[in-house]
Amino acid sequence: MKLAVVGLDSADWTLLDRWLDHLPHIAAIRKEGISGPLASCKPPVTIPAWKCYSTGKNPGKLGVFWFARPNFAERSLELNLPGDLPGNLWDFLPRALVVNTPGTFPPRTIDGVIIAGFPCPGGSTSATPPWVVPRLNGYKVETRVPPRHPDFPREAMDLMRVQMETFERLAPRFRFGQLTLFHIDELHHLYGSDSTVLDAWRLIDAGIGRIMELADNIALVSDHGSGPMTEFVNVVPALEESGLLRVRKDRWRGPLAAVQRAA
Repeated sequence: MKLAVVGLDSADWTLLDRWLDHLPHIAAIRKEGISGPLASCKPPVTIPAWKCYSTGKNPGKLGVFWFARPNFAERSLELNLPGDLPGNLWDFLPRALVVNTPGTFPPRTIDGVIIAGFPCPGGSTSATPPWVVPRLNGYKVETRVPPRHPDFPREAMDLMRVQMETFERLAPRFRFGQLTLFHIDELHHLYGSDSTVLDAWRLIDAGIGRIMELADNIALVSDHGSGPMTEFVNVVPALEESGLLRVRKDRWRGPLAAVQRAA
């Protein structure tokens, strides 16, 4: 593989720099390569940020701003599933492997393989071309338990381990690879910077080390940081007052179930 890109959801040097003694492969990339902070898109949210990265367009041009989008005709929310948007870098690269990047459902047909990332309706694995699906060997997009379940950290790490192993197994067939690890973001949301998150980063660092042996070049990228929010705007009251939004829990429950997993 000529180039492997590892997407680290919510990665932030302000946190990782404190842990580099525990993360030898990330530390080596930091020391021997070129690194630094980059600005995310606005809003700095997983789905639009990864689509901005892959297409080079901003959220306004993409029409993708969050995990969900309003359906004004039905007065409801729908999951944002922008996988069919064209113009992603892997649409132009020959022999590309894309694993678990958020916003790739439904997976496009490319010269290579796409294994769709979160969100996937029903949590089922979806991939193109069809021949790759039977070869995924238990690959999953989501954990079996919700984020606040006591077993979630173990489940999340098991899931990321399988996703890395899947990428490593398929990588020798391809010239370009994109692997994105989404569940480290959820661990950051729940556990901040404690030892549980460090254990997950140790797992990721070991996987990065194996990928370094498979690829001529490796790049680490992130969609946004993991610091606290300092500003926000609540548009719901204004939309309700203007008659553009009406909250009905029975119609929002389904689409929001997956969104709440990432909140």
